[in-house]
Amino acid sequence: HGLIFCSGVAESVSLAKELTRQGYPSKALSGNDSEVKRRSVVKGLEKGIIKYIVTVDIFNEGIDIPKVNQVVMLRPTESAIVFVQQLGRGLRKYPGKDYVTVLDFIGNNYDRAVQIAMALGTLGKTTYMEKAYLKEMIRTNFESLDIPEVKIEIDDLSKEEIINFIDKTNFNSRVFLEKDYKN
Repeated sequence: HGLIFCSGVAESVSLAKELTRQGYPSKALSGNDSEVKRRSVVKGLEKGIIKYIVTVDIFNEGIDIPKVNQVVMLRPTESAIVFVQQLGRGLRKYPGKDYVTVLDFIGNNYDRAVQIAMALGTLGKTTYMEKAYLKEMIRTNFESLDIPEVKIEIDDLSKEEIINFIDKTNFNSRVFLEKDYKN
């Protein structure tokens, strides 16, 4: 039962068609779709008729589909709040649901990876934290977070690249401060 967050309608329609062709029945939804269609597609996901909802600009918040056990991020976002909202779509408890798989395709955008580390590491605190803390969270797969039954894994190459990015970046620069203020 998966939610895939995409950037554009054409991308979401194309991906839903390809997933269906590959044997994973999927439906694309966007803000253009009626509430009736959205509810119908969600019911299809809940019943297992479809495997994925491929969404654009909806379902970040205000939707509760507890059966969702996979969240795929294909949509770039500069907002830690939106990231946490999207992540939250898979964090609802449900009988028989033991875990959620989150796939975040960040490519070479290490700024985004650091943003994710900040979002997960602060959870309501300020985003201006020590680089050593951020690096330790990355190195230890976020073990220092006090969230029971949460396991986050980052491959070793990505860890190295993210830590190098952290070392080279001044998070108190005007660019970061303005971006955080806007977010």
